[in-house]
Amino acid sequence: MDLINFIGQISCVLFTVAYLVKDIIWLRAISIIGSVGFVIFNYYFPPKPIWLAIHWNSIWVLIHSIHLFILITEKFFVQFSQVERELHDSLLPTLSAAEFKKVLSCSTWRNLRKGDFILKEKDPLCSLMYIHKGSMNVFHGQKKADVLKEGDFIGQLTFVTGEFDSVSSSAVVALEDVRILLWSYEELHKLIDKYVSIRVALLSVLAVNMSGKLSACFLNCKAKRFLEESG
Repeated sequence: MDLINFIGQISCVLFTVAYLVKDIIWLRAISIIGSVGFVIFNYYFPPKPIWLAIHWNSIWVLIHSIHLFILITEKFFVQFSQVERELHDSLLPTLSAAEFKKVLSCSTWRNLRKGDFILKEKDPLCSLMYIHKGSMNVFHGQKKADVLKEGDFIGQLTFVTGEFDSVSSSAVVALEDVRILLWSYEELHKLIDKYVSIRVALLSVLAVNMSGKLSACFLNCKAKRFLEESG
């Protein structure tokens, strides 16, 4: 097997490997090498250069190179504070550093003291909230309905349904000193409309959080019914 034929075979192997790897940086890097190999193969191996294949592989090299540069820049040059790093790891770990920075860019922090309300009944719902530190009580009327803890969201159902004219049916009050991250519904929807990867990651997290609350509610109701029946 001569050198040019060997380069063609190796290029095919590299493209196969690129489709198998999960890391997007490696996928693009291997694809670049494979396309360069095909450029060399299609120029030297046939009796005449196959310019169609050469041109398209050159374009793919350029596209992959641009995206590879962006990915490497985002991976190694986007800096997080300690709090931001913790948030990234616990809240949206599937997003790249640059993507998570975009999520943080439209957020604001709010600190509450014990006894402070973040929502009262009939208050308009205009923000998605994430409890970073502390816990909160949820009241329906005078009755305590739930306890929200670190990692829970407030207002996620309104955000998912898009009913931004909704009002709160509950009062939410700090059980202790609490730190909350807030996103305006409008600003966050603009962000996820622009970036599909952020939309998928965020909606997945919200779905898991809501399903956990529903499961807990179901178990609590079942336990309450059992106690009532046994009593």
